[in-house]
Amino acid sequence: MWTIGYGSTGPDIKEGVKWTKETAEIRLNQYFENMLAVIQKLILYPELLNENKMCAILSLVYNIG
Repeated sequence: MWTIGYGSTGPDIKEGVKWTKETAEIRLNQYFENMLAVIQKLILYPELLNENKMCAILSLVYNIG
């Protein structure tokens, strides 16, 4: 499986694909926005999560894939 940027994968990622740093950062931000929306739907008690805890959850999700 090919990856690019900060670990992006997908059907549009294949040998020879090149991204600028800006493209990689845009894709990473889109991923985080999507995952944040999913996580927020699953959290039963959002008032218990501060910014550090949410960042830790996002980091875990990102690293697991």
